[in-house]
This record gives sequence, C-alpha cells and structure tokens, in this order.
Amino acid sequence: MSRVVAKYFKWILYVQFLQISVFSNVFANQAAGSAPDKIYRVRIPAMSRTCVEEANLLSQHFLQATGVSPTKAECTDTAAYPADGKNYFVFVLTIFYSSEAQVSLTSSVYGFNGLPIGDNGGLGDYYGMYDSYSSCVDHLQSRVQEYEKYTGLKAIDSFCTRARVSDTYVVQVDGFGKPQQKLSTFDSGFGSSPTSSELDELLQFARQQGASVVDQFQSRIFYYSHESLNFRAFRFFSYQTPEICSAQIDEARRILNQMQLPSIIRCSHTSKEEIDTETLLAISVGYGYPLERDVTEKYFSLSECLADRERILKNATYYDGQAPYGAICSSDALSKNNGIQFKMKVYKRGY
Repeated sequence: MSRVVAKYFKWILYVQFLQISVFSNVFANQAAGSAPDKIYRVRIPAMSRTCVEEANLLSQHFLQATGVSPTKAECTDTAAYPADGKNYFVFVLTIFYSSEAQVSLTSSVYGFNGLPIGDNGGLGDYYGMYDSYSSCVDHLQSRVQEYEKYTGLKAIDSFCTRARVSDTYVVQVDGFGKPQQKLSTFDSGFGSSPTSSELDELLQFARQQGASVVDQFQSRIFYYSHESLNFRAFRFFSYQTPEICSAQIDEARRILNQMQLPSIIRCSHTSKEEIDTETLLAISVGYGYPLERDVTEKYFSLSECLADRERILKNATYYDGQAPYGAICSSDALSKNNGIQFKMKVYKRGY
C-alpha cells in the first residue's frame, strides 16, 4: 500500500511540475511577446562616414524628427550598387523603435508614374528625373533643403533608386510628422520639348495658384503646396494646322471663363516625322473640366463650320437640359475620303 501511495504522490508532484512549467512558459511568452519593435529600414549612398556612423546619425535624426528614442540602430549591410557602368556602395540601415510610438512617415519622391497629362497625383518611381546615379546623388542635399523648407519637417535621410521602367534615377527624401506642404507633380501636355514661352507661361500660372515650383522636367513641373491644387490639362483638339488652332483660341477661352476655371490656353506646336501640327491645349486649376459632345452636322470648310456655330449653340442642349458654353471646329481626318473636312463639338462643364 505504501508503494502505491508513493507512486501516487510522485504522479501528483509530476503533474504539478508540468502545470508550473506550462504557466511559467505562458507568462514568459506574454512578457517576451509584447508587440515587437517597429522597423524603419533605408538604403543610403556610402559617402564619407562608415556604416556604423551612418546608423548612429540616422538614430539621432529619428529622435530629433519624432521625439522617439530608437531601441536599436544598426548597420545591417554594405552592398554593391551597379550603376553608370561601375559599382557604387550603399549602406543598409535599420532603426528599431517601440511599437507603441505614434509616428507617420512623410516622403517626397522626385519621380513620376507616367499617368495621363493633368494628373496631379502622379508622383512615383516608374520614371526618374536623373540620367545617372551620380547626378542623382549630387542633388540629394538640395532636395533635403527643399523638403525641410516646405514641409517644415526634419529630413532623416535621402537616397536614390533606379526607376522601375526607365533607365533613370529617382530621389526620395524621408521624414516623420505632418507636413505643412506636400510635393506634387503635374504634366502640362506641352510635350517633351516645350518652348521657353510655354514654360514661362506655365510656371507663372502655377505660382499664381499658390504652387511653390521647385523643378521642371520636360513638360512636367514638381511643386509644393498647402493643399491639392488639382491642375488639369485638356486638349480641345490635336493634329490641326496653325490657322485652325489660332481661330479657336478665343472660343476656348470663352468656354473656360463660363466654367469659372482659372486657365491658360494656347496652341502647342509639335513636329513629328516632318509633319507640323498644332494642339489647342488648356491648362486649368480647380474642379471641373470641359465635357464634349459631337454635333451631327459635318462641314466642307472651316469657315462654314464657324459660321454655323451660333445656330448650333442656340439649339443644342445636353441630356440634362443644360445649354453648351461654346463650340469648337476642327478638321475631321476620318471623313476626308467623303469630301467632308470639318466637324464641331460643343462643351459644357463636367465634374
């Protein structure tokens, strides 16, 4: 009997041991399982400092920008970065900080996604502004200065990356907090080689609307602003002669004035395969755009189309009963085989 009792107590002690072990592990896991640190990782050009020095500097910048002390800052890796026909080196740096810290990353990306003209939110890394990695790195300091000036935030780092689509490079500047102004981009639609006159008018117009323009790339501008300006570019027509285009500018201006949209309107010249053409281009700011509708009538000459405009505007209405603001004539390439040369479109405000 005593032997059975001894085995029983041994069994009880063993079960208690298991229970204590299980509870100990649970409490240990709960203690160690408090949410893991958040991570901020970046890859920067290797310059004059060592990787460890850069990690320590990044930690200082992070503290200054966020008020949060990193739990750890490390040099994670030093890697070769092939570009411009040779190898550069980059440092991979990692900041660990408390999961309870409420910080928000604010980045300015000097690149674009190649979206249609007029898109105000086309920032991205599909296409860059720099043809070489070295020229991109050379511009990092000036981009940091712009970032801090317009966002009001402390930049914690800046770096260059190869664009996703083209063989170009993109600058990105990072900081933490709520920015006073944000970086945006806008493609005017003037083409890859806008004239100095077109650029001057575009820059003046953008600044009048409150844009702090910091750069221009082909027909695209990059600017900081306190709020979204919603620039839009609209082509009334393309592939026309200078005579047709110049005859329509006043009517296009009248249409946009009735829509109460601040705008600039001009004939933009393009030349492709020895063919010179004109585009009637309007650049506006705000919400709303010209909504077009084809008129059924066709015309044998520009003068005939223009002469019929008043009659069309008196009689034309949209499905909502609204009368159009104006009408634009242009040549109709699809109908030339039938001897018909011109067509007309009427316009109202779209949203």
